[in-house]
Amino acid sequence: MLPVLPVEIWERVIDHLWEWPLWLSRCALVCRVWHVRSHFHLVSRTTLSNSQQTHRFAKLLKSHPELRRQVEWVLICDATFVRDGVSSMDERRPMAHIGAFAAMLAKALPADPAMRFLKIADAEWKPGMMHRNTLIHLSAFAGISGLSLYHVTFPSKAILSRLICALPNLVLLECASVVCQNKASNPSLYCAASPRVKKLMLDGPSDDVADLIGLQPGIVGGLEMLWAGWSRILLGECPSSSAIAVILQHAGSALKCVDIRLQQLPGTTVDGEHTEGALTAANHPLRALRHCTELEVFCLAYCLPTTAGSITISSPQSPNWLYDTLANITSAKLHGLHLNIDVRHIEDVGTSCLIDLVHGFLDELQCTQIDKMLAREARFKRLKRFGIYLLCGPQTPAPDEESWRAAVFAKFPELCARRMLSGEVLVRMD
Repeated sequence: MLPVLPVEIWERVIDHLWEWPLWLSRCALVCRVWHVRSHFHLVSRTTLSNSQQTHRFAKLLKSHPELRRQVEWVLICDATFVRDGVSSMDERRPMAHIGAFAAMLAKALPADPAMRFLKIADAEWKPGMMHRNTLIHLSAFAGISGLSLYHVTFPSKAILSRLICALPNLVLLECASVVCQNKASNPSLYCAASPRVKKLMLDGPSDDVADLIGLQPGIVGGLEMLWAGWSRILLGECPSSSAIAVILQHAGSALKCVDIRLQQLPGTTVDGEHTEGALTAANHPLRALRHCTELEVFCLAYCLPTTAGSITISSPQSPNWLYDTLANITSAKLHGLHLNIDVRHIEDVGTSCLIDLVHGFLDELQCTQIDKMLAREARFKRLKRFGIYLLCGPQTPAPDEESWRAAVFAKFPELCARRMLSGEVLVRMD
């Protein structure tokens, strides 16, 4: 028997399950009180995993018009995604119910702008399985301002372009591991008018998305925020250097915030062997930061190698890669600069060894150059904070925050004297 607790407490518990539709469905069967709260979340954040479920949801909205205003977020995926809550990563399944969703809910929600976000996950877009007017039907969802494509395959860049352009008020675009089968490009097939995306999140293989932006730069003509490589799930497949460079080049003049995660430093070798196509100072994407003339905040994250011997800086190519990166910033509006050293994956070394790895990463010469540049040059006069953060996991042998702060402050004396420097140890579960 359940303990006698106020209904408000149970409702708070149910609220924490807002992104787990399977558990919400089970909670809805417990009692009438639980059903009301669970049903609210199931409607406001709807998951459609097959055509039958899509038809039932459309029928529900038709018979209960008052529920239409509650629909804010829709996920179209496979039943496996619903059960596990994460992407299968290995399989992309045809989603015939994308067409059913567009056709049936365009009628149910034609004039109600409540729906704001659409996510498609673990899907393969097969035109032959959908109605030819699917993209036209999607244009009826004028309220959608966010589109997330997670592990999705499109037949061509033209279809991807039409999907993006079908949402005229799109502001946020998330693309994680988005691939186009046909690499050929025919600009005549692309839409003349495109939405003015303001926030772009890019992760996993992203060359096809970048190629599309290169052919249709209007998509990012008003881009203000860019995240590249934000997900730890896709950490092994970060956006390529060329993809990041293309977006920085086309959207640079409007960008205000850039957040990039790096896995490979310019001019590096792995296990002592020079890798083909290794990044150098000449071809590194962050050189394109010079195009970001309105940049206000720049965040750079780097995943530190597991052991000191796993990576060697090749001094002939770029011994001062971090300094060179920051030197490429031309914006006089920069007020926030953040360097995140990610060691969440390091668990089998001692604290002293971890500190040695970090000190090797923040070598004395670069730190001195950066300290003088940020503290003395006129273009950085608006800089208010330079934060250097150590991102640790629950099992990481992290140093205490006072030791970390002391080590950081010692490397940047001028910034420290101006009280512009901050150093923190952050422990994260993700």
